[in-house]
Amino acid sequence: MESQPKLPFKQRVSFEERKAFAIQLRQKKPNYVPLVVESDGTSNAIELKKDRFFIPEDSKVSDFVKVLVDKYIETDGETPISTVSVKIQTPSKAIQPSNEDTIGSLYAMYQEEDGYLYFIVYRESVFGN
Repeated sequence: MESQPKLPFKQRVSFEERKAFAIQLRQKKPNYVPLVVESDGTSNAIELKKDRFFIPEDSKVSDFVKVLVDKYIETDGETPISTVSVKIQTPSKAIQPSNEDTIGSLYAMYQEEDGYLYFIVYRESVFGN
């Protein structure tokens, strides 16, 4: 029996709940950023074990992606060699951050009204497949 696709965070949790939770998190640890990571929704989509994270502001994008790959991405052991990348999802477009950008600098520029920074995770084939 196939599992149903998980609804996006914004559809599962009301704006008011998201905003209240983000404020609560930032009050407890002001140097951390509430971050949501979701799959790009393609047929080659990455399955995540969780989608909400609370990340130190000084973490680099490359460090966060490494943690995602090592701990939170479901693998079947037969997936072709690929790299995992993230884009910032804004209401109007997706933006490719630099691996050297800090989560805090991206949060300052792209946080949404609910207080979260949204990333889309996707695969890039090493061999262009």
